[in-house]
Amino acid sequence: MVKSLLTNRRYLKRGVGDWFLHRSHALLGALVMSHLIYRYTCFFAVLWLSFNPQDTSLGVHHDMGFDGDAARVLSWQQQDKNFWVCWQPMVLLLFPHLLLQISGFGFRIPPKRHPEGNRIWGEYRWHALAFFTRCGSLLSLAWYNKTHPDKEDERQRFIHTQIVAAGIFFANMMVVDAMTRNFAKKPKSYFTKTTNEEEPEQVVGTIRGLKGSNGFKYLLSATQFHANLHCLCTQDQLSVQWAALTVVQSSAFGMTLRRKSLITHGLGLVLYASVLALGMVVIGYDWYRRGLLYTSLAVGNLAAIMRMDGGCNKYILWLVIAGVVVPQMEQQHQRLQQDGERNTPLVVFVASTIIMGMSAIYRHHEQQQKQEDKQHAATTKQS
Repeated sequence: MVKSLLTNRRYLKRGVGDWFLHRSHALLGALVMSHLIYRYTCFFAVLWLSFNPQDTSLGVHHDMGFDGDAARVLSWQQQDKNFWVCWQPMVLLLFPHLLLQISGFGFRIPPKRHPEGNRIWGEYRWHALAFFTRCGSLLSLAWYNKTHPDKEDERQRFIHTQIVAAGIFFANMMVVDAMTRNFAKKPKSYFTKTTNEEEPEQVVGTIRGLKGSNGFKYLLSATQFHANLHCLCTQDQLSVQWAALTVVQSSAFGMTLRRKSLITHGLGLVLYASVLALGMVVIGYDWYRRGLLYTSLAVGNLAAIMRMDGGCNKYILWLVIAGVVVPQMEQQHQRLQQDGERNTPLVVFVASTIIMGMSAIYRHHEQQQKQEDKQHAATTKQS
């Protein structure tokens, strides 16, 4: 049983330290979830009242309220330009989230993943820390750009930011793969990876290892490609990486609720899908603000198709996207606008979405067919 703020004291058998760890972790969780809700409230307030990104009537709430935080920092810097004045808000905002992530390592959890897949296990905890680090690094990069608007010209800043963002992205990818290889070397008693019952010889990841429809999980996985693409295009907006941070920490919260049997497995999937959908709304709004909505959605869809349907190596895929596609996205958009070919990205987006929908349906029906064949074979064997 997972201990939390609501856990009866008689279950905490390791003394004061155990009691303090569980209570402080739960209080940190409540603080973090409240902060995440506040940021989304700022985002949807602006989205509801002023969809036009040029409207300044709610300027302090733009970018999930980070515009207001940055405006205060810029005013402080006019009086004092030391390092702490610039980074104090970001450090204070991220510190409770970091403490929550680290304090989770004090809990004893099953090293092996549950067959449902919707509960915390050893390897996931390390992966979550790695993705938290990526989110924090990209948030810091965007914060620097937001609070240092006059350091260099626009084009030069775009190139420098893209290089740093790509470095963070690929470093995170390599670290996560190293973690996966390290856990794969563990003895079977500690082995944390699960195999999907429909793919018994294939080691699967966090989403694909969930118990559920393969078509549904395919669509959930596709959202990660759009998040990854935006990582490579980080500029001065913190909202998208804050949405990614929300996915990382709220998914762990949902897994905890499932392990305590406070929610069903199906409801856990719905909650996880809802958080991903909210993240896609944030991503879509930022692309819309930058005039790259359909172009970016088309690129994200094509990347998902090439990786999940075509089996393309992920390092080659993202190297091409980071080195070739991303630098050309904005230039291509401007050229299409000048030539009057505004519908080209939309057509590619719609076509790729249809392909992904068909792939999801195929995977779902294939899974159902295998289950029916398995049941028929079992019935035949019994008779």
